[in-house]
Amino acid sequence: KVVRKQVRPRRPRKPVVVPAMTFSTTPIKLPRKRRTKNVTRMYFTQETEDAIVLYNATEDQAIREIIFREKILQPFQKLVENVFNTFKFSYFETGPQDVQKECLTHLVANMHKFDPTRKSKNDPTKKTRAFAYFSIIAKHYLILLNNTNYKKFNQNVEISEERRENTDQR
Repeated sequence: KVVRKQVRPRRPRKPVVVPAMTFSTTPIKLPRKRRTKNVTRMYFTQETEDAIVLYNATEDQAIREIIFREKILQPFQKLVENVFNTFKFSYFETGPQDVQKECLTHLVANMHKFDPTRKSKNDPTKKTRAFAYFSIIAKHYLILLNNTNYKKFNQNVEISEERRENTDQR
């Protein structure tokens, strides 16, 4: 014998009455949450600057290699990447990774020119910072490379394969 449970019929719900409201078209601005300064986010620190000075002062090539790989390479790569992405250079024959490697090579080749005792042009009481020095070198190099490639791009004129009857071609 199967016993069926009786199901009670549901009562109809009362309709929900929404009061008439007007909405403004101006968006509500929420207060912005400011990030706290996180020291780990800094890629070019005083430690990097000290490593550059030590690299320039050291004569032993093996020690220089260790200093470069452990302390200087990653901050230089990040600096070049940030400069490249900030200024949106567009006239390069190769891909962005190759251009950034080229710029990194340029920075390393000119690392010996950094003088930590030199005074800043804007404020003679302060020393030149390595970050400012190398970011300007990277920017100038990328601008020079971009302008050179732009000139090459404008000099190349495509010659059509079809000869037209009304043009003088000798």
